[in-house]
Amino acid sequence: MIADTPQSFADAIVQLYHDKVLWERLSAQGHAFVSDNYSLKVAAGQFERIFKQLESKKFES
Repeated sequence: MIADTPQSFADAIVQLYHDKVLWERLSAQGHAFVSDNYSLKVAAGQFERIFKQLESKKFES
């Protein structure tokens, strides 16, 4: 949730606290975002890509 002022941020937190459906939706989306962007599988894929780039540059020299 995004807010421009401390009061609107506090209001959003109170809304989130009282709205179970919103809480569960944002929670699920947060978990999915972290899993999609920061999981071990994602990190391994990024390392593999980096190592392949380094390997190809090694043979170019």
